[in-house]
Amino acid sequence: MRARNIAVLAVACALALALVTTFAVTKTSVPPPTAPGGAAHPAVQPTPKSTASATPNENAWQPGTAENPVTYVALGDSYAAGQGGGDEQGACLRSPKGYPGLLGRTVGIRLDVNAACSGATTRDVQRKQLGALGPSVQLVTLSVGGNDLNVAALPAVCARQTSSACEKAVRASLKALGGLSGKLTELYRAVEAAAPNARIMVTGYPSFYDVPKTTDKDFATIVAVDAAVIALNDAIKQAVATQQRTGADIGFVDISFAGHGVESKHPWYVLTGLDALHPTDAGYRAYAKAVKKALAQ
Repeated sequence: MRARNIAVLAVACALALALVTTFAVTKTSVPPPTAPGGAAHPAVQPTPKSTASATPNENAWQPGTAENPVTYVALGDSYAAGQGGGDEQGACLRSPKGYPGLLGRTVGIRLDVNAACSGATTRDVQRKQLGALGPSVQLVTLSVGGNDLNVAALPAVCARQTSSACEKAVRASLKALGGLSGKLTELYRAVEAAAPNARIMVTGYPSFYDVPKTTDKDFATIVAVDAAVIALNDAIKQAVATQQRTGADIGFVDISFAGHGVESKHPWYVLTGLDALHPTDAGYRAYAKAVKKALAQ
């Protein structure tokens, strides 16, 4: 066990070092934003926002009311579909207990469409889900990127298989990380073009584990897995920041399951079956709370 932990810890350290190197390069080499010419729904263009005679908050997103709720569309993968929340339906395993369903029952927000689908990657969202958007949409949430890196597979691989299998899985995620920020930036541009009057809220992913003591027998495994999630969230935040610099109405929502990781007394993750390592209904309530807090700010 000791040899295995040392091997996995080495992988974790390599991942952290590569992460620093990757983002040191990409932060200085991201090309200037261009029009989403080849993106899905290219004919939909953002509404021009003139500042010549506008008051300071004229174009700012405003919350809805019970009488006049904002129109809301959810995009993304299984975490946006609500898999694990219970009462899932259809091939995409959408649940009314997922965070889009919870937000849609909030006063002032009306969920028109949850287009999210379990297993979706950034490319899937761009190709298959943007048709749900349009100029009338006022709020979009988006959770995607985890399947591009296959991070959900890491806990099982690193906890139950050999150190070499864990190393291979972590390195595969790291390899995919290199191009993820560019894919996300392209997707966010396409979402903005397809929903030019919407506020876009992009969620991160919660870590699977709570921070362990260094004496924990699985310390190295936990570090390796959570490092991959941190890398994923950093790629998402970088892509959001790129779009913010263009003036896009887009924000990042940090999601924390602190105290409720997979090894905690009260985990916010499903631990067995088809829905394993997806949030429980309590986890999705935490998602909805975080998004509402971000919207209020």
